[in-house]
Amino acid sequence: MKLFNYLLVLMFFLIQTLNADEILNLGKEISDKEWDEFVYLRSNPIGKHLELWHHVAGCRQWFKVSRDTVTHKIFETIKLNEKL
Repeated sequence: MKLFNYLLVLMFFLIQTLNADEILNLGKEISDKEWDEFVYLRSNPIGKHLELWHHVAGCRQWFKVSRDTVTHKIFETIKLNEKL
């Protein structure tokens, strides 16, 4: 049962969406405070929003998703190097 709970927590962490406008520079050193704010103090916008998703169960690729946070309707998906 502990392993199952661990896997659920791990999956939840991996499938969290990240605000594409708030992504940190991956090569940049940041403080613990900056990391905590990035992970836990994200904005929660209403309406159309651009997010980063990770396809954990399939191709394991990251991609951008434009979706409505109220209805969960997905408008568009694009590669990381593409712009809307």
